[in-house]
Amino acid sequence: MSVPNDCGCPEPNIQQPEPSLSRREFLQVGGMVAGGALLATAPLNLFNPPNFGQTTPGSVEDALKIALADAMFLEMEAEVKALGMALNLDAAFIKLSGTQDALTGFVLSHNQSPSKRMGADVALTVDVGRGLVTSVQLVVGWSEVDILNLADITLDYRDVPEPLYPTRANAGAPPEMLRPRSEAYFYFPRANSPAYQPEDLVESGWPPHAEDPAAGYWHYGNTAQAGWMLELGEYVYRCNETKETQNVTEELLISLPNSGK
Repeated sequence: MSVPNDCGCPEPNIQQPEPSLSRREFLQVGGMVAGGALLATAPLNLFNPPNFGQTTPGSVEDALKIALADAMFLEMEAEVKALGMALNLDAAFIKLSGTQDALTGFVLSHNQSPSKRMGADVALTVDVGRGLVTSVQLVVGWSEVDILNLADITLDYRDVPEPLYPTRANAGAPPEMLRPRSEAYFYFPRANSPAYQPEDLVESGWPPHAEDPAAGYWHYGNTAQAGWMLELGEYVYRCNETKETQNVTEELLISLPNSGK
Protein backbone atom coordinates (compact mmCIF):
# COMPACT_ATOMS: atom_id res chain seq x y z
CA MET A 1 0.00 0.00 0.00
CA SER A 2 1.32 3.42 -0.88
CA VAL A 3 0.83 6.55 1.15
CA PRO A 4 -2.36 8.24 -0.14
CA ASN A 5 -1.58 10.91 -2.71
CA ASP A 6 -4.27 13.27 -1.47
CA CYS A 7 -2.38 13.84 1.78
CA GLY A 8 0.47 15.45 -0.10
CA CYS A 9 2.98 12.91 1.20
CA PRO A 10 5.80 11.75 -1.11
CA GLU A 11 7.11 8.23 -1.35
CA PRO A 12 9.44 7.18 1.49
CA ASN A 13 13.05 8.29 1.29
CA ILE A 14 15.49 5.42 1.77
CA GLN A 15 19.16 6.28 1.72
CA GLN A 16 22.43 4.69 2.69
CA PRO A 17 23.93 6.51 5.71
CA GLU A 18 27.44 7.94 5.72
CA PRO A 19 28.56 6.37 7.96
CA SER A 20 25.95 3.76 8.96
CA LEU A 21 24.04 4.55 12.13
CA SER A 22 24.05 1.62 14.56
CA ARG A 23 20.77 0.28 15.89
CA ARG A 24 21.69 1.37 19.42
CA GLU A 25 22.48 4.91 18.27
CA PHE A 26 19.28 5.09 16.24
CA LEU A 27 17.14 3.98 19.15
CA GLN A 28 18.92 6.39 21.48
CA VAL A 29 18.41 9.44 19.32
CA GLY A 30 14.71 8.65 19.04
CA GLY A 31 14.24 9.59 15.43
CA MET A 32 16.29 12.76 15.40
CA VAL A 33 18.23 11.62 12.33
CA ALA A 34 18.10 13.74 9.19
CA GLY A 35 17.73 10.86 6.76
CA GLY A 36 16.66 7.23 6.51
CA ALA A 37 19.00 4.25 6.32
CA LEU A 38 18.14 0.92 4.75
CA LEU A 39 20.47 -1.69 6.21
CA ALA A 40 20.85 -5.35 5.30
CA THR A 41 17.56 -7.17 5.63
CA ALA A 42 16.07 -10.24 3.97
CA PRO A 43 13.47 -9.49 1.27
CA LEU A 44 9.93 -10.29 2.35
CA ASN A 45 6.94 -11.36 0.29
CA LEU A 46 3.51 -10.54 1.72
CA PHE A 47 0.61 -12.70 0.67
CA ASN A 48 -2.42 -14.54 1.98
CA PRO A 49 -1.75 -18.29 1.67
CA PRO A 50 -4.74 -20.63 1.12
CA ASN A 51 -4.80 -21.84 4.73
CA PHE A 52 -4.48 -18.40 6.28
CA GLY A 53 -7.05 -17.95 9.03
CA GLN A 54 -8.06 -16.01 12.09
CA THR A 55 -6.82 -17.25 15.42
CA THR A 56 -9.03 -19.74 17.23
CA PRO A 57 -10.19 -19.15 20.82
CA GLY A 58 -7.35 -19.73 23.25
CA SER A 59 -4.61 -19.83 20.63
CA VAL A 60 -3.43 -16.26 21.25
CA GLU A 61 -3.37 -16.82 24.99
CA ASP A 62 -1.33 -20.02 24.57
CA ALA A 63 1.08 -18.32 22.16
CA LEU A 64 1.47 -15.30 24.45
CA LYS A 65 2.43 -17.48 27.41
CA ILE A 66 5.18 -19.06 25.32
CA ALA A 67 6.36 -15.71 23.99
CA LEU A 68 6.67 -13.98 27.37
CA ALA A 69 9.38 -16.43 28.44
CA ASP A 70 11.25 -16.47 25.13
CA ALA A 71 14.74 -14.94 24.91
CA MET A 72 14.11 -13.21 21.56
CA PHE A 73 10.96 -11.52 22.86
CA LEU A 74 12.67 -10.50 26.10
CA GLU A 75 15.48 -8.89 24.10
CA MET A 76 13.01 -6.81 22.09
CA GLU A 77 10.97 -5.92 25.17
CA ALA A 78 14.15 -4.68 26.87
CA GLU A 79 14.77 -2.28 23.97
CA VAL A 80 11.20 -0.98 24.23
CA LYS A 81 11.65 -0.40 27.97
CA ALA A 82 14.98 1.36 27.36
CA LEU A 83 13.04 3.95 25.33
CA GLY A 84 10.72 4.60 28.26
CA MET A 85 7.83 2.64 26.76
CA ALA A 86 5.89 -0.44 27.85
CA LEU A 87 4.01 -3.07 25.84
CA ASN A 88 0.46 -4.12 26.64
CA LEU A 89 0.86 -7.81 27.54
CA ASP A 90 -2.84 -8.52 28.09
CA ALA A 91 -4.16 -10.96 25.47
CA ALA A 92 -7.61 -9.35 25.69
CA PHE A 93 -6.22 -6.19 24.03
CA ILE A 94 -4.52 -7.91 21.08
CA LYS A 95 -6.23 -6.59 17.92
CA LEU A 96 -4.08 -8.16 15.19
CA SER A 97 -3.61 -11.93 15.07
CA GLY A 98 -3.81 -14.89 12.72
CA THR A 99 -2.87 -18.53 12.21
CA GLN A 100 -0.94 -20.31 9.48
CA ASP A 101 -0.61 -24.09 9.69
CA ALA A 102 0.71 -24.76 13.22
CA LEU A 103 1.84 -21.16 13.72
CA THR A 104 0.11 -18.37 15.62
CA GLY A 105 0.98 -14.75 14.95
CA PHE A 106 -0.04 -11.62 16.85
CA VAL A 107 1.00 -8.02 17.51
CA LEU A 108 1.61 -6.38 20.87
CA SER A 109 1.35 -2.57 20.93
CA HIS A 110 2.67 -0.07 23.45
CA ASN A 111 0.37 1.30 26.13
CA GLN A 112 2.90 3.62 27.75
CA SER A 113 5.22 6.17 26.16
CA PRO A 114 7.00 9.33 27.33
CA SER A 115 5.51 11.19 24.34
CA LYS A 116 2.55 10.83 22.00
CA ARG A 117 5.00 11.21 19.14
CA MET A 118 6.69 7.86 19.90
CA GLY A 119 5.35 4.31 19.90
CA ALA A 120 6.30 0.66 19.41
CA ASP A 121 4.81 -2.59 18.16
CA VAL A 122 6.13 -6.14 18.44
CA ALA A 123 4.91 -8.85 16.04
CA LEU A 124 5.55 -12.45 17.10
CA THR A 125 5.38 -15.76 15.28
CA VAL A 126 4.92 -18.67 17.69
CA ASP A 127 4.97 -22.41 17.06
CA VAL A 128 2.62 -23.40 19.87
CA GLY A 129 3.11 -27.16 19.26
CA ARG A 130 6.88 -26.92 19.74
CA GLY A 131 6.57 -24.25 22.41
CA LEU A 132 8.92 -21.71 20.82
CA VAL A 133 9.00 -18.30 19.16
CA THR A 134 10.27 -18.52 15.59
CA SER A 135 10.41 -14.81 14.71
CA VAL A 136 10.07 -11.41 16.35
CA GLN A 137 9.66 -8.01 14.68
CA LEU A 138 10.02 -4.68 16.49
CA VAL A 139 8.65 -1.54 14.83
CA VAL A 140 9.43 1.78 16.54
CA GLY A 141 8.01 5.05 15.21
CA TRP A 142 8.82 8.70 15.96
CA SER A 143 6.61 11.48 14.62
CA GLU A 144 8.67 14.64 14.21
CA VAL A 145 7.22 17.95 13.04
CA ASP A 146 7.39 17.10 9.33
CA ILE A 147 8.79 13.55 9.22
CA LEU A 148 7.85 10.08 10.45
CA ASN A 149 10.88 7.94 11.34
CA LEU A 150 10.51 4.15 11.52
CA ALA A 151 12.87 1.43 12.74
CA ASP A 152 12.07 -2.14 11.62
CA ILE A 153 14.14 -4.79 13.45
CA THR A 154 13.67 -8.57 13.24
CA LEU A 155 15.09 -11.62 15.01
CA ASP A 156 14.75 -15.19 13.69
CA TYR A 157 15.25 -18.44 15.58
CA ARG A 158 17.21 -19.87 12.64
CA ASP A 159 19.99 -17.32 13.15
CA VAL A 160 22.53 -18.85 15.50
CA PRO A 161 23.84 -16.45 18.17
CA GLU A 162 27.36 -15.20 17.50
CA PRO A 163 30.06 -14.66 20.15
CA LEU A 164 30.64 -11.08 21.23
CA TYR A 165 34.20 -11.37 22.45
CA PRO A 166 35.14 -9.57 25.68
CA THR A 167 37.46 -6.61 25.89
CA ARG A 168 41.11 -7.04 26.89
CA ALA A 169 40.22 -6.23 30.50
CA ASN A 170 37.86 -9.21 30.59
CA ALA A 171 39.94 -11.57 28.48
CA GLY A 172 39.43 -14.39 30.94
CA ALA A 173 35.63 -14.20 30.81
CA PRO A 174 33.59 -16.34 28.43
CA PRO A 175 32.27 -14.43 25.40
CA GLU A 176 28.78 -13.04 25.49
CA MET A 177 26.42 -14.13 22.72
CA LEU A 178 24.72 -11.75 20.30
CA ARG A 179 21.88 -12.95 18.06
CA PRO A 180 22.13 -11.65 14.49
CA ARG A 181 19.27 -9.39 13.38
CA SER A 182 17.93 -7.66 10.32
CA GLU A 183 17.50 -3.89 10.55
CA ALA A 184 15.91 -1.27 8.32
CA TYR A 185 15.42 2.45 9.00
CA PHE A 186 13.13 4.74 7.01
CA TYR A 187 11.79 8.27 7.04
CA PHE A 188 8.60 9.60 5.46
CA PRO A 189 8.40 13.38 4.87
CA ARG A 190 4.99 15.06 5.13
CA ALA A 191 4.03 18.06 3.01
CA ASN A 192 1.02 19.03 5.14
CA SER A 193 2.80 19.40 8.49
CA PRO A 194 2.83 22.49 10.72
CA ALA A 195 5.64 24.98 10.27
CA TYR A 196 8.55 24.65 12.68
CA GLN A 197 8.51 26.93 15.70
CA PRO A 198 11.64 27.73 17.75
CA GLU A 199 10.29 25.75 20.69
CA ASP A 200 9.90 22.65 18.46
CA LEU A 201 13.67 22.19 18.25
CA VAL A 202 14.07 19.97 21.30
CA GLU A 203 16.40 17.01 21.66
CA SER A 204 13.63 14.52 22.40
CA GLY A 205 9.87 14.43 22.76
CA TRP A 206 7.52 17.26 21.88
CA PRO A 207 7.30 20.66 23.54
CA PRO A 208 4.14 20.87 25.70
CA HIS A 209 2.03 22.64 23.06
CA ALA A 210 2.69 19.89 20.49
CA GLU A 211 1.44 17.06 22.73
CA ASP A 212 -2.10 18.34 22.21
CA PRO A 213 -3.54 16.55 19.13
CA ALA A 214 -5.63 19.65 18.37
CA ALA A 215 -2.43 21.65 17.78
CA GLY A 216 -2.01 20.00 14.38
CA TYR A 217 1.11 17.93 15.05
CA TRP A 218 1.26 14.33 13.90
CA HIS A 219 1.30 11.58 16.53
CA TYR A 220 2.37 7.95 16.05
CA GLY A 221 -0.64 5.64 16.11
CA ASN A 222 0.77 2.08 16.17
CA THR A 223 0.39 -0.72 13.66
CA ALA A 224 -2.77 -0.69 11.57
CA GLN A 225 -2.32 -3.96 9.68
CA ALA A 226 -0.33 -7.21 9.87
CA GLY A 227 -0.19 -10.43 7.88
CA TRP A 228 1.73 -13.54 6.94
CA MET A 229 4.86 -13.34 4.82
CA LEU A 230 7.14 -15.96 3.35
CA GLU A 231 10.72 -15.37 4.50
CA LEU A 232 13.50 -17.84 3.69
CA GLY A 233 10.96 -20.58 3.08
CA GLU A 234 9.00 -20.17 6.33
CA TYR A 235 5.93 -18.16 7.33
CA VAL A 236 6.36 -15.18 9.63
CA TYR A 237 3.76 -12.77 11.00
CA ARG A 238 4.72 -9.18 10.26
CA CYS A 239 3.50 -5.64 10.83
CA ASN A 240 3.15 -4.12 7.37
CA GLU A 241 1.29 -0.84 7.94
CA THR A 242 1.44 1.87 10.59
CA LYS A 243 -0.61 5.00 11.10
CA GLU A 244 -0.29 8.55 12.35
CA THR A 245 -3.07 10.82 13.62
CA GLN A 246 -3.49 14.59 13.35
CA ASN A 247 -6.16 16.82 14.90
CA VAL A 248 -7.74 13.72 16.47
CA THR A 249 -9.86 12.85 13.43
CA GLU A 250 -7.31 12.69 10.60
CA GLU A 251 -5.30 9.53 9.96
CA LEU A 252 -2.42 8.73 7.65
CA LEU A 253 -1.61 5.10 6.80
CA ILE A 254 1.99 4.28 5.93
CA SER A 255 3.14 0.96 4.43
CA LEU A 256 6.47 -0.46 5.53
CA PRO A 257 8.66 -0.66 2.39
CA ASN A 258 9.33 -4.37 3.01
CA SER A 259 5.61 -5.23 3.13
CA GLY A 260 5.73 -6.29 -0.52
CA LYS A 261 2.73 -4.17 -1.51
